[in-house]
Amino acid sequence: MIKYLIVAGFLFSLNNLHAQILTFDHGKIEFYTKTIVSDIEAITEKVFVKLDVQNRNIETTIDIKSFEFEDDLMQEHFNEKYLESDRFPKATFQGKILQDISNIIEEIEAGVSGSLTIHGVTKEIEVKVQISKKEDFTYIKSLLSGKTN
Repeated sequence: MIKYLIVAGFLFSLNNLHAQILTFDHGKIEFYTKTIVSDIEAITEKVFVKLDVQNRNIETTIDIKSFEFEDDLMQEHFNEKYLESDRFPKATFQGKILQDISNIIEEIEAGVSGSLTIHGVTKEIEVKVQISKKEDFTYIKSLLSGKTN
């Protein structure tokens, strides 16, 4: 059994969230797995997000091969043996933000429900996100943890 932790943070520059559809590619996803043999960490900044503020829909696409590991062998095993990134090059999330996000002044916590697809397997998940505004930037941060077999 492998435990994993994914931290996703997205940043986009806006003066307000009243725009109907936002797209941004400034993001960071950190991956952490603890196994019997070793701890595995990776990071990617190749993330694409589309957010429909009015309908509260969010879509995220992650390039699996873009995850960078400290150890080249771990990166090779991750791509070739574990996630088969030639066969499954993207991970996706399609979801719905459960609260109104059209008028954020400083920070809110919102629930998100949707479908996460990794390695061709789709699971329904619910996560909390923190959405905050600082100066002209809006940040979205979330934490996802779980277990795999």
